[in-house]
Amino acid sequence: MAFTPKSWADSPSTSTPISAAALEDLESRLAAYAEGPTTVVSSLPGSPVDGQEVYYLADGTNGVMWHLKYRAGSSSSYKWEFVGGSALKSKSDAGFATGSADTFSANTYTPLTGVSITAPLAGDYETDFGCVVTVGAGQTNQVIVTPGISGAGSDANAAWGGESGNWVSLIADTILTGLAASTVLTLVARSSASGQGCTVRNRWMSVRPVRVG
Repeated sequence: MAFTPKSWADSPSTSTPISAAALEDLESRLAAYAEGPTTVVSSLPGSPVDGQEVYYLADGTNGVMWHLKYRAGSSSSYKWEFVGGSALKSKSDAGFATGSADTFSANTYTPLTGVSITAPLAGDYETDFGCVVTVGAGQTNQVIVTPGISGAGSDANAAWGGESGNWVSLIADTILTGLAASTVLTLVARSSASGQGCTVRNRWMSVRPVRVG
């Protein structure tokens, strides 16, 4: 909760009595301040106070760290809000010429290879993703690509595109809400018309939190 400074009076005044609750509140806030925003954690503090800040180590191998601030007044159940930091990233290929291709013709979502990110904390996440796509000669179908939440895709979060004989770049972003901790995010795709072929290359995705808890 927000801290409201008191106008203290010298003893023997009783206008601002010292209480256990007041002292415990003050101590918890001083402890959080002493730790400071540079505290690096691998799990969120169990008893946070309003305004407390931490650096959450999302991926130690790649140096991905998230600056989070606790806002007790948030209406969300995820009260640690993202202040700054880099995204978790995954991509399938080093470049177009060397990239592997996924081919499919199903009208139901199919997993794409080479892209996978695990959301380490429960919360809402901003997700950027993209790829290059083409469809078969003479076809008019579209390639539909979206983040897969534990393998399941949704048109509401998707990017659409495709042109016969040409490669088209698809790039989009979406907010994925209410993810459980350790949810695996992938890319999935489908054809807009069953039986009409699609090819996808150079798949990539990046994920950063909006708020977690």
